[in-house]
Amino acid sequence: MEGFIAHKNKGQLESIHITAISGSVIMIKDAGISRKVRNLRLQAEARVKQSGTKNIPELSMDEIRGLIHELETHQIELEMQNDELQNSQDALSELHQQYSDLYDFAPIAYLSTDIKGFIVKSNVTFADMVGVTRPKLLNQPLTDFIAKADQDIFYLQCKNALHSEKAQSFELRLRSFSGEFICTRVDIILAIRKPLETAEFRLIISDITEDKLREGEINKLSQAVESSSSAIILTASLNTSIQVSPQYLAFPKKKPSVKNPIF
Repeated sequence: MEGFIAHKNKGQLESIHITAISGSVIMIKDAGISRKVRNLRLQAEARVKQSGTKNIPELSMDEIRGLIHELETHQIELEMQNDELQNSQDALSELHQQYSDLYDFAPIAYLSTDIKGFIVKSNVTFADMVGVTRPKLLNQPLTDFIAKADQDIFYLQCKNALHSEKAQSFELRLRSFSGEFICTRVDIILAIRKPLETAEFRLIISDITEDKLREGEINKLSQAVESSSSAIILTASLNTSIQVSPQYLAFPKKKPSVKNPIF
């Protein structure tokens, strides 16, 4: 006994072929079903054969109607489950996109390297910082972008991170593709610890070049005040002094006059 049931799936009309197998199995054929699902169906059919289900010719009209109703109900349930799965997938895709946006366009650089220091992932901020596109950064050693004088610092901090669960913080000078030096503050921590071959370092890199320039200017000014033969006071505001020169300290202070002494 054979027949067809037509149904709509995502707005498209499809047909399902119903066949009686050995008088006991109902097999549903759908051209879009994967080979894996068909293999599972064959296993299910084998179990049904062992269950001794009645032959279709022996079913009454009421039983046949009930069977069709069950098939239709099952089909609707599958469609509803598929809609729920699709909605969940859409929600996950949206969350993934939000995460990607936050990661890629953060104001600080995010970076991941393997255990040997080769770049496996970076955000747009780091790529812009060193002046190299992200595809060209992948599988490149991070030391290619670290000032030679600071590479030992990087190796030491990586070694420390291997044996610590806490992030290691340190300053590092990067060297961009154009040769410009960039002063940075780096936080590094080890992630994915087991197995060790799959471990990765997570790095957060902040550009502190402007801070270092201001610090250098202040140091120069401080040295000038310290070595000056004039009486100088360095202030941050009208009411706050930062530094005074030795000559200022030696400058005689006028004692306050007391007009009406009590004694």
